[in-house]
Amino acid sequence: MKCPSCSSTLEIEDRFCSQCGAMRPILPERFARAEGEFTRLRSSFRYGEIDRTAFINAVKELTIQDKEGAFWCLGVQSGQWFRYEQEKWIQTDPPLETSAV
Repeated sequence: MKCPSCSSTLEIEDRFCSQCGAMRPILPERFARAEGEFTRLRSSFRYGEIDRTAFINAVKELTIQDKEGAFWCLGVQSGQWFRYEQEKWIQTDPPLETSAV
C-alpha cells in the first residue's frame, strides 16, 4: 500500500509512514481483518509453528471479493495487496474506507 501523502510504500505492520509520518489509510473491515490474519500467519511461519505450504494455503484463504466482484489477495512474500484483473494479479492499493457524513 502506498502512503496517500508521499507515495512511499507502507508495510502491512506500519501504522504511520516512515517517510512523512502520515497515518496509514483506514481499510474496509474485511481487508483490515485479512491483514491482521496475514500478520498472525506470517509470525507463525517465521517461528516455525506452521510450514511454508500451510502458510501459503492459509494466505490464499484470505482472498476477498469486493462489491464490484473483483478478487483481492495479499502477496505471500510481500504482504502487499493484489487485484485480479484481465486474467492476472496486479499489485495495487485496496479500496479505502469511506466515511458516511
